[in-house]
Amino acid sequence: MVSFIHSAVAAAVATTIAASPAVALEEGEYFRPSNGETSGINGTTTVYRRSPCPALNALANHGYLPRDGQNITHDMFITAIKDVYNVGNDVGELLVADIPTTSSLDNLGIHNLIEHDASLVHTDAYYGYDPMLVNETLAEDLFARAGYDGLLTNTIVAETRRDRGNTCNAENPECTYNTRAQTLAFLEASALLTSLGTGDNISVEHAHSFIIDEKIPDDYTTPDLSVLQLSSGNALPSFASIKFDWYNKFTVSPSAAMVSFIQSVVVAVAAVVFVASPSAALSEGEYFRPSNDETSGIYGTTAAYRRSPCPALNTLANHGYLPRDGHNITHDILRTALMNVYNLGSGVVDILVANVPDTITLDYLGLHNIIEHDASLAHTDAYYGHDPMIANETLAEGLFARAGDDGLLTNRIVAATRKERGKMCNAENPECTYGVKAQTLAFLEASVLLMALGTGNTISVEHARSFIMNEKIPDDYTTPKSTISVVSLLARAATLKAMSLV
Repeated sequence: MVSFIHSAVAAAVATTIAASPAVALEEGEYFRPSNGETSGINGTTTVYRRSPCPALNALANHGYLPRDGQNITHDMFITAIKDVYNVGNDVGELLVADIPTTSSLDNLGIHNLIEHDASLVHTDAYYGYDPMLVNETLAEDLFARAGYDGLLTNTIVAETRRDRGNTCNAENPECTYNTRAQTLAFLEASALLTSLGTGDNISVEHAHSFIIDEKIPDDYTTPDLSVLQLSSGNALPSFASIKFDWYNKFTVSPSAAMVSFIQSVVVAVAAVVFVASPSAALSEGEYFRPSNDETSGIYGTTAAYRRSPCPALNTLANHGYLPRDGHNITHDILRTALMNVYNLGSGVVDILVANVPDTITLDYLGLHNIIEHDASLAHTDAYYGHDPMIANETLAEGLFARAGDDGLLTNRIVAATRKERGKMCNAENPECTYGVKAQTLAFLEASVLLMALGTGNTISVEHARSFIMNEKIPDDYTTPKSTISVVSLLARAATLKAMSLV
């Protein structure tokens, strides 16, 4: 009986579509079905299916995706957003990663898949509206923020994103605006500017066309450069700029991070052992590195000294800018050390501590795929079971040996080494995890090596060895003169990624 009903519904839908004006249209021509015959509720039986994403719905309305929003394969998704919006294939693959091989646009209406709370222009799921429907009040509020030039800029979009998050948390009793939702929200905001707009802005006219009418504007031009693609680097500065504007112009609110630390409870310290050690008598800045026998970076260790997979953080502990035992590190302690010693900007530091509990120990950062990751420049992959704090001397010396006659590691040298580490991981590690997240972490760390520990575009082998192998600040090291901002750090990561593809 159920099968018969399904067949009958399918037949009726097919008949309706065949009689629809959409069937006679060419690819690129615009036809938007009425709300009465369309739905974005997952599992709907309406003739036309739509999603919470106006950009995808616009593709269906123009025939770049099936006009009924059904039977869309992964290849169809990736091809359409690449051809029309010039979105990189890697982002297309991320988009389809969590949906079936063949799906309908209404499948994207499942809460917290792509649809999320605190949207720029959609009502939160809690209130029970069809997720495809745009909230015109929210949309018009966004449009009204434009200046006299009629443009929505990075700063305007950032301010709106902040306000949407605040509204969700204040009014929605089931608001879900966690790391995943915020990451989706800011990536979508970047897409609005870089894919649908001109890069740093979008006109209200074009935004209205895409969001309200789900129509590609007549004078819209596909971006010349591939956008929202890790390898191109074009999305990273836009994403970073929105975050940067939010953090620097408005009240800081802990939020999603490109790099996030594990949330956990700090275990009791081995206080007696620490007080009896030589490090207890040292002043801030003096160097003392405990032996490997009394130190560990394995999560949950009871060793007297805790360390992380990050030499830059371990160095701060060895010099007393962080607690020398690696215990009881508060937000303020971590923030002060990173800003004072490496001149990391407040925006970067706020991102680093966004999801960290009030007090942490360094070994918590040794959990696989939190900050520690495969294909490291100087650490062994987690699969092989080594302590994550210990540098792999063979890998490190392999990096140092690439320097030229001037003894410098340059952007290109570091990028080439990153490329080879990725290939090695994929070829030799049966459990290699080197996806978008791991690569983002890896290229950000490479950027820190050059910008914070080095002189900007280079780092000497002598200094690199001191930081990586000895976890010691070189005697002639000088803190960077210019503050390292979120934008500059992410832009450098994108540059290194692009260089690694050559």
